[in-house]
Amino acid sequence: MRFLLKLFILLALAVPVVCGFLLVRSVSDSPMLPVASTLSASELTQARHAISQIDPVAAVGLSQLGRLSESDLNILSRYALAVFGANAVDVRTASGRLDARATLQLPRWATMWPFGGYINVRATLLTTSDLPSFSDLQIGAVSVPRQLANALLTKSLEWLDGGNQRAKGRLLERVTVYPGRVDFVYRWSRGAVERLGARLLSDVQPQTVRRFHDRLRAWVSGKPADKSVRVVELLASLMRHGQRDDSSEPRAENIAAVLVCAHYVSGRGLGRLIPESKTWPAIPRRRVLLRKRVDFAQHFCASAAVAALGGTRLADAIGVYKEVRDSATGSGFSFPDIVADRAGTRFGELASRPASAERLQRQVSTLTEDQELMPKARDLPERMSAKEFASRFGQVGSDRYIAVRDEIERRVNAIGIYAAE
Repeated sequence: MRFLLKLFILLALAVPVVCGFLLVRSVSDSPMLPVASTLSASELTQARHAISQIDPVAAVGLSQLGRLSESDLNILSRYALAVFGANAVDVRTASGRLDARATLQLPRWATMWPFGGYINVRATLLTTSDLPSFSDLQIGAVSVPRQLANALLTKSLEWLDGGNQRAKGRLLERVTVYPGRVDFVYRWSRGAVERLGARLLSDVQPQTVRRFHDRLRAWVSGKPADKSVRVVELLASLMRHGQRDDSSEPRAENIAAVLVCAHYVSGRGLGRLIPESKTWPAIPRRRVLLRKRVDFAQHFCASAAVAALGGTRLADAIGVYKEVRDSATGSGFSFPDIVADRAGTRFGELASRPASAERLQRQVSTLTEDQELMPKARDLPERMSAKEFASRFGQVGSDRYIAVRDEIERRVNAIGIYAAE
C-alpha cells in the first residue's frame, strides 16, 4: 500500500514536469519560415474561390470530387491559421506524398516568457488506399511518435464526422496526392452540415441571442419610424441590458449583442445562424448610422461580429479583401471603411475576450458619441479605383500602404475603450 502511494505521488509530480518540458521544447526562438500578419488581396480571392467549390448545401448526400492545387493548399492553410495570428505555411506535393512546414507566431502575451515566440511544425503525410497517414511529425524540437500522430489525426477526423467511423458515411472519403495537386472525394451529409455549423458557432447561445433580440426590438420600437438611429446608442442599450442580467456571463452576452447588432444593421436575419430565430418577432427597420454614414455602421458591425466569432486576423483580412475587391468592381478602395473595419474588429476582439468582456460591457453602456466607437476617417483617401490605388499606393503591403495602416491603428488605439487594454 505504501509503495502504491509513493508511486501515485511520483506520477503526480512527474506528469506536469514532463508536460512542461515538452511544451518548452515545442516552442522556438526563431521562425522556420518568415511570417506575415495578413493575407494579400489576391491570396484571399484565391482562398474564397477554393472554398466556394466545396458547397455543403449543393452537395448534400452526394459523393463529390474536389481538387486543390499546391498553391490552393498553401493559401487555405494560411487562411485557416489566420484565426490564431501571424503565420507562414509551405506545402509541397509529390506522387503519394505531402510535405508541409508551418510557423505560427505566438501572441504578444505568450512571448513574455523566456522560451521563444514561435511554434514550428514539420510534417510528412503519405497516401494509402484510404486516407493519408503521418510518416513524420515534428513540433519544435519534439518528434511526435508516428502512432500517436496518426491516432490524433484519426480522432480529429472522427470529431468532424460526429464520431462516425464508417467509410461510407464519412465527410472525407478518400485523398490522393499528385505532383502539384491533391484530389479528394467528400460527401456532405445533412448531419455533417449541422454539426459543422454548431461547432463554428459554439460560443453562440440561442437563448442569450433571443434575449438581446427582444431587447433591441423593444428599444427600436420606441424610436420614431422616420428617424435614424446610431450604432453607439444601439450598442449602449444592449450592453446596459447585459449588465442588468446575471443569467449569462459577460462574454456570452457580448457575443450575442454583437451578433444581433450586426444582423440588424445588415438587414439580414439570424436565420442562417440560428434557425429558430425565423419565428421570432421582427425588429422594426430603422436606418443605422455611424459618424453619419450607413457604410461605416455596416463595416464596423460586420467586422465586430467576425472578430467575436472568428478572430481578429480573419476580420482584418476580410476587411482589406473587400476594399480591394470594391476598387475593381465599382465602389472603390476606401481607407475610411478600413478605419470602421479596424475599430469594429477591435471592439469584437475585446467583447469576446474573457479578460476584457466585463470591462468593455461596462464602458460601452455609458457611451453617447460616435467618436467614442470610431476615430475620424474622412480625411483619408477613399473611392479609389484599382488604377488610382495602384498609382498612389502600389499594392496592399507596400510602404505607402503600411504608413496609412499604421496611422489608422494609432487613431483606433487612441480611443478610450480600446486604449485601456
